[in-house]
Amino acid sequence: MVLYSGRMRSCFVVVLLVSTVASAHKVEVDLLGASTPQTADNPRTGALGVNLSGVATLSDAVDLSAQLSYTRDLATSSATTHSPGSNAFAGKVGVDLSIGTHLTLSLGLEGGPAAVSQSATTVTITAPRAGKTTTSDVVLDATNTFYGASLLASWDTAGDSALEWAFTLGGQVDRFLTEQQLKGNATLQANCATTPTLRRCSLLTPQDSALVQGVLSAGVLATLFDDTDLSFDFAWYLYDQDPNDVGYYTVAVASRSFSTGTGTPVAPLTYRLKPQVTHRFGRLTGKLWYSYGLYQGLTGTVHSVGTRWQYRFEGGVSVFVTASWQRDVGFDGTPSDSGSAMLGVKYAW
Repeated sequence: MVLYSGRMRSCFVVVLLVSTVASAHKVEVDLLGASTPQTADNPRTGALGVNLSGVATLSDAVDLSAQLSYTRDLATSSATTHSPGSNAFAGKVGVDLSIGTHLTLSLGLEGGPAAVSQSATTVTITAPRAGKTTTSDVVLDATNTFYGASLLASWDTAGDSALEWAFTLGGQVDRFLTEQQLKGNATLQANCATTPTLRRCSLLTPQDSALVQGVLSAGVLATLFDDTDLSFDFAWYLYDQDPNDVGYYTVAVASRSFSTGTGTPVAPLTYRLKPQVTHRFGRLTGKLWYSYGLYQGLTGTVHSVGTRWQYRFEGGVSVFVTASWQRDVGFDGTPSDSGSAMLGVKYAW
């Protein structure tokens, strides 16, 4: 009965998502691509994906939104192992409530079914006494799912002066469920048999973990003479446990984010800052941003720069392109570079 009930709930959510997009008066389709460097804590190499979203106006004060996402993680390889890519699906529904002239409340619910993945990676182990370092090429099997909720309040001056202000304050909570296991190498098994407390040794048997991640965000935006926006956003990340204790963090939360344009973190974040400038040149709108983040446990930093350009045609059609470049700097000062891009089209009627 529980399984049947779960299927019924899943079917209801899918019907709600599809019906909202189908009845929307604004529809957007995005094609995404991202690359990430393979490191000791991140076995992924990148992903391709497509997002379909829509907004339906129920009344002057209520808008209903929905988003469907499909992501294809790219294949991974190490010196002696190889794994194909994997698929992940996710959905999100939201409602925007306009309260008076200045205040808007936005509530969102998101989640995704179980996604099975394999990642070829190299595990490095250093014996604590002898100091001997060994490397093992292995395959990480993982099954992941998630669900979460978000609440955002925004207030703006809603005037027509040369300087207008908007402020946002929000929070989001996600629960990630992951089962991970390292397979396929006798050397790793022998080393872990000698010292089972070494990092990653616990993953030689299937490890089930649950991680609750919270994000508190705040932002301010100033509009100058109608055509220029200056904004600054801040996000603080909270966890119910050390996120490194759930296995590979980046695999547990892979392909489960609906935010784009700030780069792809390769480790759990502590906080992130993002200043941004937007200018409208008639039908053309350009946006530039910089983002800085500190990884959890002071393990490194992430710097990201990006741009987005959108052109609005007559008839309600807009096309846009987004590109970003990211540099991750480890605690030892070693840098690694990655990038992402997005191409999209929007239609409103």
